[in-house]
Amino acid sequence: MRLLQRHNKISKLVFVFLFSFPLAFCLGQCDNFYIINFSTGVWASEVSFQIVDADNNTLYYFSGFEDNSLYEEIICLEDGCYEVVMYDSYGDGWQGAELQMFGVSGGYILSGNLFTGFTESTPFALNQDCQIIGCTDSNADNYNPSATIDDKSCIFSSINPIFDNVNLLGNWNNENLVQNGFGGAYNEVFGFSFDGKEYAIIGSTMGTHIIDVTNPAESIEVSFIPGESQGAGVTHRDFHTIDNYLYAVCDQGGSTLQVIDLSSLPDTAIVVYNSMELFTRAHNIFIDEQNYKLYSCSTEGVNLSGTCVFDIEDPENPAYLYSIPIDAHDIYVENNTAYVNGSGGVWVYDCSDDPQLLGSLTDYPYQGGNHSGWKKGETYIFADENFGYDVKICDITNKNDIEVIATFNSNVSNTSIPHNLIIKDNYVYLSYYHDGLQIFDISDPANPRKVGYYDTYLQEDGAFFAGAWGVYPLLPSGNILVSDITSGLFVLSFSPDTLTICEGESAFLEGDNQFNEGIYVDIILEDEVENIIVTELFVLPNNNEYDCWGQCINDVDNDGICDELEVPGCPDPSACNYNLEGTEPCVYAEDINGGIDWIDCDGNCLNDIDNDGICDEIDEFIDCVPIPVEPCSIPLIWAPVCGCDGTTYDNFYAAECFSIFYWTEGECEENTRLINYSQVNNKLLKITDFLGRELGPQKNRLLIYWYETGGAKKVYTY
Repeated sequence: MRLLQRHNKISKLVFVFLFSFPLAFCLGQCDNFYIINFSTGVWASEVSFQIVDADNNTLYYFSGFEDNSLYEEIICLEDGCYEVVMYDSYGDGWQGAELQMFGVSGGYILSGNLFTGFTESTPFALNQDCQIIGCTDSNADNYNPSATIDDKSCIFSSINPIFDNVNLLGNWNNENLVQNGFGGAYNEVFGFSFDGKEYAIIGSTMGTHIIDVTNPAESIEVSFIPGESQGAGVTHRDFHTIDNYLYAVCDQGGSTLQVIDLSSLPDTAIVVYNSMELFTRAHNIFIDEQNYKLYSCSTEGVNLSGTCVFDIEDPENPAYLYSIPIDAHDIYVENNTAYVNGSGGVWVYDCSDDPQLLGSLTDYPYQGGNHSGWKKGETYIFADENFGYDVKICDITNKNDIEVIATFNSNVSNTSIPHNLIIKDNYVYLSYYHDGLQIFDISDPANPRKVGYYDTYLQEDGAFFAGAWGVYPLLPSGNILVSDITSGLFVLSFSPDTLTICEGESAFLEGDNQFNEGIYVDIILEDEVENIIVTELFVLPNNNEYDCWGQCINDVDNDGICDELEVPGCPDPSACNYNLEGTEPCVYAEDINGGIDWIDCDGNCLNDIDNDGICDEIDEFIDCVPIPVEPCSIPLIWAPVCGCDGTTYDNFYAAECFSIFYWTEGECEENTRLINYSQVNNKLLKITDFLGRELGPQKNRLLIYWYETGGAKKVYTY
């Protein structure tokens, strides 16, 4: 047997092995080996654990651990029912220590963590059916895969949140608040920004809490406004802001309408109105900010009830205007048009004056108790607060004929239940009770798609109310506020990928090349878990010859000037292609003439003092002087030519044998005749062009003949 090992060296442990098994197990004949991994935190010397069988016999006992260390042991156990019993001698839990057990060939058996107290046990089964009571939720910190009966002992923490495309930025929770019948203290959440800071407004059993969430990781309560009604009987408060005023209501007990001046935050929030004169209770409120009207739902007061409308143009002195003749659970209002959410439907009223019904929807799929709704353009989305019911998306172009065009749900369980929702841009954000925050893309309202979620309630789902109550995604930072009945305030961020392309380009999304901007969702299966990849594709228009980034679409010469904008020529006056407006590269005479700088762009001499068509730069090498060429053959025929030297030669062969290549037919006027052909003895060394490139005899070219005597002649050959 091996002791538990720490970092590959034997640790100083007390290890007890009790021979309740045949000794053959210790001799290597055991078929059932298991690995125990154990990591410690602080105060590890207080920690110990043992493994006992169904008869409560201790089989293995481990202790003597050191702080912040890792240990491993291989043990042998028969098939059967067992328990790991964990101890802490001080009674404050394991302080970060954790136990895990695996099969040698793989397979998770159990994990154990004594969160608090002196002792706790975790039952487990090895290849045998055992009636084991424990946590059966795989998302829990103390999940026991061997457990067959859930004992509601599951413990959850931020170590293993369930989320996709949504990140936790901060959490605020006051554990000293009185709990209500839902097993928590919190209800609605709202948002407010002022003077560069952002605030969350969250209701509880005791009142209204204002939390500075500018730095979400350091969220702090800056003000608390006690509710007129407080205690375990309070389950619901609601809020709305306009300018720097917060309006607050409660739906339980003898409460009031409160108006709170927020302009002194973060120092304080001042209650400027707190009265039950208008009403004592309301379930929800909504403010039409364009018209300074406050709407209250399920209102109860001395003289008022139902759905009421108040003038709040004087924010500290609300005044009753009129009522909508239908009781509402919640309401959405936009410029005097009210969308009333009530049991079994949606009713649309014009509330410019006395409310007039414009249309309604009272027959639709998954019809239940319509709890809340929100509008964007000609789309209205509402949620029936019923277990397993879908959320509805409606086309409200025609208020007299509202049409449900799509339904959707969180797709988590058949007891999932939506609560509140708000639309922002192309997304609808929902607080979905057990399922936490759920986000759906509604850029195509007829085809909603889940794009993100964050579960604030990790306990098991069921047909009860728990988890995320409210949602608010409208802060300037884009951060999302979610209130959880039990866990308080969550500050979250939704972070889809963004991709920008130019018009005419494409991006490979959803399995194809996409040219049009929009929201694209790809589902990737990772370890049998769906990973949602959301990409917001933006397509920027090109600007004539330039793409959206300001680069030329066509630029063959890569000079930064688009081909369509090129102007022939070059702005340098000395260039052969001079054009003051030109954008092309400059071309100079030497570029045309192979590097010769004494010939112009048209091939003419820049210097020709004797105007003989021969550039002065080469005239100095060439004179019309007879230089005999050896060897040279002269035929004995008389066909006289007059050489440029004024001498008559028998024929042009004779002239060329003396390097006279310029001649005219016939005798010279002076009739000077060269008859001593013995002078033809100067050897021709080479023939070149003006660039010095050596050539053979050629016709119709201006060449230079170089002789052994050092002379040279410029010759145009025919």
